[in-house]
Amino acid sequence: MASWILGNTNCKNVLDPAFGLGVFSRAMFETNSSINVKGFDIDEKVLETATDLFAGQNVSLLNQDYMYNDWNNLYDGIICNPPYLKFHDYDNKAALQEIKERLNFSLSGFTNLYTLFLLKSAYQLNAGGRAAYIIPSEFMNSDYGKNVKSYLVKNRLLRYIIVFDFEGNVFDDALTTSSILLFANDDKASSVEFIVIKSPDELKNLDKKLRQYPVSIGKRVEFSELKPEIKWRSYYQDQNSINYKNIVPFQPMEK
Repeated sequence: MASWILGNTNCKNVLDPAFGLGVFSRAMFETNSSINVKGFDIDEKVLETATDLFAGQNVSLLNQDYMYNDWNNLYDGIICNPPYLKFHDYDNKAALQEIKERLNFSLSGFTNLYTLFLLKSAYQLNAGGRAAYIIPSEFMNSDYGKNVKSYLVKNRLLRYIIVFDFEGNVFDDALTTSSILLFANDDKASSVEFIVIKSPDELKNLDKKLRQYPVSIGKRVEFSELKPEIKWRSYYQDQNSINYKNIVPFQPMEK
Protein backbone atom coordinates (compact mmCIF):
# COMPACT_ATOMS: atom_id res chain seq x y z
CA MET A 1 0.00 0.00 0.00
CA ALA A 2 2.83 2.39 0.86
CA SER A 3 4.59 1.50 -2.37
CA TRP A 4 1.45 2.30 -4.37
CA ILE A 5 1.12 5.71 -2.73
CA LEU A 6 4.75 6.60 -3.41
CA GLY A 7 4.41 5.39 -6.99
CA ASN A 8 3.16 8.92 -7.54
CA THR A 9 6.57 10.52 -7.95
CA ASN A 10 5.10 13.96 -7.21
CA CYS A 11 3.76 12.84 -3.84
CA LYS A 12 4.40 15.53 -1.21
CA ASN A 13 1.49 15.42 1.22
CA VAL A 14 -0.14 12.26 2.54
CA LEU A 15 -3.22 11.76 4.69
CA ASP A 16 -3.93 8.89 7.07
CA PRO A 17 -7.54 9.27 8.29
CA ALA A 18 -7.16 6.60 11.01
CA PHE A 19 -3.54 7.05 12.05
CA GLY A 20 -3.26 4.79 15.08
CA LEU A 21 0.45 4.21 15.78
CA GLY A 22 1.43 5.11 12.23
CA VAL A 23 2.38 1.78 10.67
CA PHE A 24 1.75 3.16 7.18
CA SER A 25 3.83 6.27 7.80
CA ARG A 26 6.75 4.20 9.03
CA ALA A 27 6.59 2.15 5.84
CA MET A 28 6.48 5.26 3.64
CA PHE A 29 9.31 7.04 5.48
CA GLU A 30 11.57 4.06 4.79
CA THR A 31 11.34 4.99 1.10
CA ASN A 32 10.75 8.73 1.21
CA SER A 33 11.46 10.67 4.40
CA SER A 34 10.63 14.04 2.82
CA ILE A 35 6.85 13.57 2.51
CA ASN A 36 4.53 15.42 4.87
CA VAL A 37 1.95 13.29 6.68
CA LYS A 38 -1.27 14.42 8.35
CA GLY A 39 -3.02 11.92 10.59
CA PHE A 40 -6.41 11.83 12.31
CA ASP A 41 -7.44 9.66 15.25
CA ILE A 42 -10.11 10.00 17.94
CA ASP A 43 -8.11 8.04 20.54
CA GLU A 44 -6.19 10.64 22.54
CA LYS A 45 -3.89 8.15 24.29
CA VAL A 46 -2.93 6.48 21.02
CA LEU A 47 -2.09 9.85 19.49
CA GLU A 48 0.08 10.77 22.48
CA THR A 49 2.15 7.64 21.89
CA ALA A 50 2.25 8.26 18.12
CA THR A 51 3.41 11.83 18.69
CA ASP A 52 6.40 10.53 20.64
CA LEU A 53 7.14 7.88 17.99
CA PHE A 54 7.27 10.48 15.21
CA ALA A 55 8.98 13.30 17.08
CA GLY A 56 11.15 15.32 14.70
CA GLN A 57 9.51 13.93 11.56
CA ASN A 58 7.15 15.57 9.10
CA VAL A 59 4.00 14.34 10.82
CA SER A 60 1.04 16.42 11.97
CA LEU A 61 -1.45 14.58 14.20
CA LEU A 62 -4.98 15.74 15.00
CA ASN A 63 -7.26 14.37 17.71
CA GLN A 64 -10.38 14.86 15.58
CA ASP A 65 -13.02 12.75 13.85
CA TYR A 66 -12.02 12.51 10.18
CA MET A 67 -15.64 12.21 9.06
CA TYR A 68 -16.47 15.78 10.08
CA ASN A 69 -13.19 17.58 9.43
CA ASP A 70 -10.73 18.52 6.70
CA TRP A 71 -13.17 18.31 3.77
CA ASN A 72 -11.61 21.21 1.86
CA ASN A 73 -8.09 19.79 1.61
CA LEU A 74 -6.77 17.60 -1.19
CA TYR A 75 -3.86 15.14 -0.89
CA ASP A 76 -1.30 13.52 -3.17
CA GLY A 77 -1.64 10.30 -1.20
CA ILE A 78 -4.25 8.85 1.17
CA ILE A 79 -3.62 5.59 2.99
CA CYS A 80 -5.90 4.02 5.57
CA ASN A 81 -7.10 1.08 7.62
CA PRO A 82 -10.45 2.65 8.62
CA PRO A 83 -12.64 1.74 11.60
CA TYR A 84 -15.04 -1.15 11.01
CA LEU A 85 -18.31 -0.14 12.66
CA LYS A 86 -21.77 -1.33 11.72
CA PHE A 87 -24.64 1.16 11.54
CA HIS A 88 -25.75 0.63 15.15
CA ASP A 89 -22.22 1.16 16.55
CA TYR A 90 -21.74 4.79 15.45
CA ASP A 91 -23.85 7.90 14.88
CA ASN A 92 -24.83 6.80 11.40
CA LYS A 93 -27.52 9.45 10.92
CA ALA A 94 -25.07 12.30 11.42
CA ALA A 95 -22.33 10.65 9.33
CA LEU A 96 -24.70 9.80 6.47
CA GLN A 97 -26.04 13.36 6.51
CA GLU A 98 -22.46 14.65 6.31
CA ILE A 99 -21.85 12.52 3.22
CA LYS A 100 -25.13 13.62 1.66
CA GLU A 101 -24.39 17.31 2.15
CA ARG A 102 -20.77 17.10 1.02
CA LEU A 103 -21.03 14.63 -1.86
CA ASN A 104 -24.68 15.12 -2.80
CA PHE A 105 -25.08 11.37 -2.48
CA SER A 106 -27.39 9.27 -0.31
CA LEU A 107 -26.45 5.97 1.28
CA SER A 108 -28.35 3.22 3.05
CA GLY A 109 -28.85 3.55 6.80
CA PHE A 110 -27.15 0.16 7.17
CA THR A 111 -23.87 1.42 5.71
CA ASN A 112 -20.69 0.47 7.57
CA LEU A 113 -18.47 3.35 8.67
CA TYR A 114 -15.43 2.12 6.74
CA THR A 115 -17.15 2.84 3.41
CA LEU A 116 -17.87 6.43 4.46
CA PHE A 117 -14.15 6.94 5.11
CA LEU A 118 -13.48 5.40 1.69
CA LEU A 119 -15.84 7.72 -0.19
CA LYS A 120 -14.59 10.82 1.56
CA SER A 121 -10.98 9.96 0.74
CA ALA A 122 -11.82 9.38 -2.92
CA TYR A 123 -13.29 12.90 -2.90
CA GLN A 124 -10.10 14.35 -1.39
CA LEU A 125 -7.62 12.89 -3.86
CA ASN A 126 -5.52 15.49 -5.65
CA ALA A 127 -4.87 15.38 -9.41
CA GLY A 128 -2.28 12.66 -10.02
CA GLY A 129 -2.71 11.43 -6.46
CA ARG A 130 -3.19 7.87 -5.23
CA ALA A 131 -5.11 6.24 -2.39
CA ALA A 132 -4.87 2.82 -0.74
CA TYR A 133 -7.47 1.34 1.63
CA ILE A 134 -7.47 -2.01 3.37
CA ILE A 135 -11.06 -2.92 4.20
CA PRO A 136 -13.45 -5.87 4.39
CA SER A 137 -14.81 -6.97 1.01
CA GLU A 138 -18.28 -7.13 2.57
CA PHE A 139 -19.63 -3.99 0.87
CA MET A 140 -19.04 -5.45 -2.59
CA ASN A 141 -21.59 -8.18 -1.95
CA SER A 142 -24.10 -6.57 0.41
CA ASP A 143 -27.31 -4.64 -0.17
CA TYR A 144 -26.04 -1.46 1.49
CA GLY A 145 -22.99 -1.56 -0.79
CA LYS A 146 -24.98 -0.88 -3.96
CA ASN A 147 -24.88 2.88 -3.55
CA VAL A 148 -21.24 2.76 -2.45
CA LYS A 149 -20.33 0.88 -5.63
CA SER A 150 -22.42 3.27 -7.68
CA TYR A 151 -20.36 6.20 -6.39
CA LEU A 152 -17.09 4.41 -7.09
CA VAL A 153 -18.16 3.67 -10.67
CA LYS A 154 -19.23 7.28 -11.16
CA ASN A 155 -16.03 8.59 -9.54
CA ARG A 156 -13.87 6.45 -11.90
CA LEU A 157 -10.74 6.65 -9.72
CA LEU A 158 -10.71 3.02 -8.56
CA ARG A 159 -7.94 1.05 -10.29
CA TYR A 160 -7.47 -2.26 -8.42
CA ILE A 161 -9.54 -4.41 -6.09
CA ILE A 162 -7.30 -6.99 -4.42
CA VAL A 163 -9.20 -9.73 -2.61
CA PHE A 164 -7.47 -12.09 -0.17
CA ASP A 165 -8.72 -15.65 -0.49
CA PHE A 166 -6.23 -17.48 1.73
CA GLU A 167 -6.95 -20.98 3.01
CA GLY A 168 -5.38 -19.90 6.27
CA ASN A 169 -6.05 -16.68 8.17
CA VAL A 170 -3.03 -14.50 7.42
CA PHE A 171 -4.42 -11.42 9.16
CA ASP A 172 -4.58 -12.04 12.93
CA ASP A 173 -8.06 -11.74 14.45
CA ALA A 174 -9.65 -10.96 11.08
CA LEU A 175 -13.29 -12.01 11.14
CA THR A 176 -14.11 -11.06 7.58
CA THR A 177 -12.55 -11.30 4.13
CA SER A 178 -9.93 -8.62 3.62
CA SER A 179 -9.39 -6.57 0.49
CA ILE A 180 -7.25 -3.68 -0.66
CA LEU A 181 -8.64 -0.95 -2.90
CA LEU A 182 -6.18 1.18 -4.86
CA PHE A 183 -7.15 4.50 -6.46
CA ALA A 184 -5.42 6.86 -8.87
CA ASN A 185 -6.67 10.28 -9.93
CA ASP A 186 -5.30 10.11 -13.47
CA ASP A 187 -6.45 9.31 -17.00
CA LYS A 188 -4.34 6.17 -17.46
CA ALA A 189 -7.17 3.66 -17.13
CA SER A 190 -10.87 3.31 -17.92
CA SER A 191 -11.35 0.09 -15.98
CA VAL A 192 -11.02 -1.67 -12.64
CA GLU A 193 -8.84 -4.75 -12.25
CA PHE A 194 -9.83 -7.55 -9.87
CA ILE A 195 -6.95 -9.54 -8.38
CA VAL A 196 -7.37 -12.56 -6.11
CA ILE A 197 -4.46 -13.38 -3.81
CA LYS A 198 -4.36 -16.96 -2.52
CA SER A 199 -1.01 -17.10 -0.75
CA PRO A 200 1.58 -14.87 0.97
CA ASP A 201 3.97 -15.53 -1.92
CA GLU A 202 1.46 -14.11 -4.39
CA LEU A 203 1.11 -11.07 -2.15
CA LYS A 204 4.88 -10.48 -2.20
CA ASN A 205 4.96 -10.67 -5.99
CA LEU A 206 2.03 -8.29 -6.32
CA ASP A 207 4.09 -5.26 -5.33
CA LYS A 208 6.39 -5.76 -8.33
CA LYS A 209 3.41 -6.13 -10.65
CA LEU A 210 1.75 -2.97 -9.36
CA ARG A 211 4.86 -0.99 -10.25
CA GLN A 212 3.99 -1.72 -13.89
CA TYR A 213 0.78 0.31 -13.69
CA PRO A 214 -1.10 0.89 -15.97
CA VAL A 215 -0.08 -2.46 -17.52
CA SER A 216 -2.90 -4.97 -16.94
CA ILE A 217 -2.16 -7.60 -14.26
CA GLY A 218 -5.64 -8.83 -13.26
CA LYS A 219 -9.14 -9.33 -14.57
CA ARG A 220 -10.04 -6.04 -16.19
CA VAL A 221 -13.62 -4.75 -16.18
CA GLU A 222 -14.47 -1.47 -17.89
CA PHE A 223 -16.30 1.10 -15.79
CA SER A 224 -19.05 1.08 -18.38
CA GLU A 225 -19.55 -2.65 -17.68
CA LEU A 226 -19.42 -2.55 -13.86
CA LYS A 227 -22.88 -3.09 -12.40
CA PRO A 228 -23.37 -1.65 -8.89
CA GLU A 229 -26.61 -3.58 -8.39
CA ILE A 230 -24.99 -7.04 -8.55
CA LYS A 231 -22.63 -8.75 -6.14
CA TRP A 232 -19.11 -7.98 -7.31
CA ARG A 233 -17.84 -11.40 -6.30
CA SER A 234 -19.06 -12.46 -9.74
CA TYR A 235 -16.14 -10.45 -11.18
CA TYR A 236 -13.44 -12.21 -9.15
CA GLN A 237 -14.85 -15.54 -7.99
CA ASP A 238 -15.97 -18.60 -9.92
CA GLN A 239 -19.72 -19.00 -9.65
CA ASN A 240 -20.79 -22.56 -8.80
CA SER A 241 -24.32 -21.98 -10.03
CA ILE A 242 -23.22 -22.42 -13.65
CA ASN A 243 -22.43 -26.07 -12.87
CA TYR A 244 -26.03 -26.82 -11.91
CA LYS A 245 -28.34 -26.47 -14.87
CA ASN A 246 -31.48 -28.14 -13.51
CA ILE A 247 -31.98 -26.26 -10.25
CA VAL A 248 -35.33 -24.49 -9.93
CA PRO A 249 -36.58 -22.19 -7.16
CA PHE A 250 -38.94 -23.49 -4.50
CA GLN A 251 -42.61 -22.88 -5.28
CA PRO A 252 -45.19 -22.32 -2.54
CA MET A 253 -47.55 -25.27 -2.08
CA GLU A 254 -51.19 -24.78 -2.80
CA LYS A 255 -53.53 -25.35 0.10
